[in-house]
Amino acid sequence: MPYLEALRFHVVGYGCTTCIGNSGPLSDAIGDAIKENELVAVAVLSGNRNFEGRVNALVRANYLASPPLVVAYAIAGRMDLDLTTEPLGADASGAEVYLRDIWPSPHEVESAVRESVNRGMFRTEYGDVFSGDEHWRKLPVPESSLYAWDAESTYIKNPPYFVDMALKPQPLTDLHGIARPGRPRR
Repeated sequence: MPYLEALRFHVVGYGCTTCIGNSGPLSDAIGDAIKENELVAVAVLSGNRNFEGRVNALVRANYLASPPLVVAYAIAGRMDLDLTTEPLGADASGAEVYLRDIWPSPHEVESAVRESVNRGMFRTEYGDVFSGDEHWRKLPVPESSLYAWDAESTYIKNPPYFVDMALKPQPLTDLHGIARPGRPRR
């Protein structure tokens, strides 16, 4: 962490916190610039879904990458670069720093995993996973087959593509008025 903190990377949450926008809002200056200039702001995340607004309502383009690539793009501060040939930035002495300079070797990754992960960790964490702790067991469980969406929640939102979705899909129909490459519009 000291090396990441020197680059102004800090832990603000774990798990889904950042991927659902709960690590905090964009600064007013950035949010205003996005709105006033109709910018397509970009996020790179290591989560499991990438859709518009995933990280922040103002971030329209989201790309999935491994955690080290998320950091590499953040260091570069932009998405429009070729990580294999262009520098991410410069070090304190002004020398260009490339992804290849900071990317760990397979041996370094394996060594870090061996030093920090062991079988006992999984036994401890998942050995009694379905019982949960005292707090988990005290959670109220509504008797319903449908999730009770809380419109005021800042954590779980009803995906917009489910709004007005019928339980039974409409029958398939022919498409009309759609231009296809090389063919006139009908």
